[in-house]
Amino acid sequence: MDPLENLTTNSGLYWARLENSSRCCEADTASIEPVRIVDIPVTRLQSNENIPLRRQECVNLKILDEYLGDPNDIDYTSRLISICQNDSWSRLQITKSMLRKLVEHHGIDADFLEVPLSFFYRTTDEEQSFSVPWTVKDDGHSIQSFYTFRYAEFKGLVNEPWVIRQAGVYHKYDVQDNTSLYVLLNAVPNSAAYRRVLECFSSHQAQMKSSPLWLHCVIHASYFMNWRDYIDEYEKRLLPIVSAKERTCVTKTVHQKISSRLANVKRSCRTFMRTGIFLQQRSNCTAVLLADTLAFRNQGVAQEQNGSMVILTRSAVFITVITLIYLPWTLVTGIFGMEFFEMDQVTKSLMTSPQIWIYFVTAVGATVLTMALYYVMAGFPKIRREKETAETSEQSSHVPTSLQRGYTDIEKNLKGVQK
Repeated sequence: MDPLENLTTNSGLYWARLENSSRCCEADTASIEPVRIVDIPVTRLQSNENIPLRRQECVNLKILDEYLGDPNDIDYTSRLISICQNDSWSRLQITKSMLRKLVEHHGIDADFLEVPLSFFYRTTDEEQSFSVPWTVKDDGHSIQSFYTFRYAEFKGLVNEPWVIRQAGVYHKYDVQDNTSLYVLLNAVPNSAAYRRVLECFSSHQAQMKSSPLWLHCVIHASYFMNWRDYIDEYEKRLLPIVSAKERTCVTKTVHQKISSRLANVKRSCRTFMRTGIFLQQRSNCTAVLLADTLAFRNQGVAQEQNGSMVILTRSAVFITVITLIYLPWTLVTGIFGMEFFEMDQVTKSLMTSPQIWIYFVTAVGATVLTMALYYVMAGFPKIRREKETAETSEQSSHVPTSLQRGYTDIEKNLKGVQK
């Protein structure tokens, strides 16, 4: 693929745009005006006999597929494909499947789809003023060119005698086979351009053969002279209006009244502007007061919670002190309440069991296990915090210093306490 092909705007998205569009082509099930195909057979120029042109009207994909046949079997010197609209700014009378068949069969570049995508009912000034520019693509074997243009046409209505319509032209000239393919998109069936091109196919094959671009001149000449009548028509309408305005004089009194009214309107606008600024300031003050009120309320809730925490802390301290007082007594009672100690009834002395070592071994083991479990459970959160801090530091090292977030005062104080 040519590397410069990637620079073409939306070169790979034309088919997607066509498939997603519902404005430029008819549905496959709709009844359409026929797509007309006119061919100049090769034998017409090779012999002196008056061989008629080949014509076909296709209203569906099946008829089109049967007529086109093998894409490698080129038995014409020039081919015209005429596609029309029902009326100006309506959909093209062709289905998407038929259009795809024509493009793929004749090897037409996908950029050409910009031309049929321009045929739909337009509502905005931007859409109505857009035209596909003259585009030329040369791949060494063929030269392809396409564009759209506007033209004026007489409609005959009283309020709107003239209308602006659109036509699209595509031309592919094969350098090796010396053949031409023309695609003409008309605003209406049997347009002036189609009739003149059909006449050229019938009677002017020699001019078309010697000058492949000659047919473009014929198409433009079909409408170019209409612009003179179009301008003349609207000149006749505008000149009386201009003359009437020139005869209308504004007196000094009327001028003063108009100036006075404009001055009043100007002062009213200034008053409205000052009122708007004042209301904006009042709303800002109200918003600030509301934010401060919510902040004070939050502070009150925080103080209540702090008071509850102080009471709970005092209760915990009291319980802890009581526990420290009674815990030794409970321990001593538990030890002497076991069967390791007994009183000799004869000598009245205290006797100790030889198996008392079991108690001390079990107590020491349980104590060691409890302390180890505590340090393990207390150490995991610390290890996790250190790991998260290390990851955060590593990530921030790749960020410029100007973009790194600084520590707040609370974070600095907590960090100092931990150290």
